[in-house]
Amino acid sequence: VYPPGSTIKPFYAAAGIETGVITTRTTVLSTGGVRLGDRFFADWKAGGHGLTDVYKAIAESVNTFFYFLGGGSGDNTGLGITRLVQFLARSHFGLLTKIDLLGEKSGFVPTPQWKLDTLKERWYRGDTYNVSIGQGNLLVTPLQLAVAYAALATDGTLRAPHLVHAQAYPSGQTVMVGGSELGKLPFGASARKVVQDGMRQAVTQGSARGLASLSLAAAGKTGTAQTGTRTVTHAWFAGYAPANKPELVIVVMIEHGGEGSAVAVPVARAMFQWYSEHKPK
Repeated sequence: VYPPGSTIKPFYAAAGIETGVITTRTTVLSTGGVRLGDRFFADWKAGGHGLTDVYKAIAESVNTFFYFLGGGSGDNTGLGITRLVQFLARSHFGLLTKIDLLGEKSGFVPTPQWKLDTLKERWYRGDTYNVSIGQGNLLVTPLQLAVAYAALATDGTLRAPHLVHAQAYPSGQTVMVGGSELGKLPFGASARKVVQDGMRQAVTQGSARGLASLSLAAAGKTGTAQTGTRTVTHAWFAGYAPANKPELVIVVMIEHGGEGSAVAVPVARAMFQWYSEHKPK
């Protein structure tokens, strides 16, 4: 299990659109970060990203936009931790994907009650800010991300991943095996479309533009997740192709690899390129 970093942001963006907390016209001014009391929550880009809407927030992974979306500012509560937790759970984070393998982990979605019970501390807006960019105590598995991105890229149906294609019995009977449905993402088609467009822009002009020259159109999201165990970050990419009619989802996670855009994207690029050259007609 790992902190997902910015790969979780598309689900928050969809939640914001679905609930009306933001629209496609909502903008946030990113100047380098947000100060909250004596703490500073930074953007990854020094000086910030300027005026940012939801498409740019996904494409360039603008932390400030997601701080305000998740935790709000002043009297504006944003989505708030209660709704963030609900949307994460309904997107099947913190739950097993039910793959036909032993040893799967469920990840972890932190809550104010968990923090009070475990750490004997109350939940602060800064905690919500951390969860809003895929940090803090939020943990996922790469497989959970793959399942969730497959749903986000298509019709919103969460499907259990599986390895076995068919089971053959001595009697001669053959039973086909398919992934059972785990549920539906809590976002309608219009919210998913906004996020899909943002992830396409991540490839054409944003943090995943290392995929822009592929022979098939890809979409996705990079992530660079801080971890307390070592100083080097985890490198993430999660995405799919073709962007307009997805056939393949790829999640790349390189432990302590560095930045997702520099380290994980080239791996995804090689995999997408191989697929485009060798997939069955």
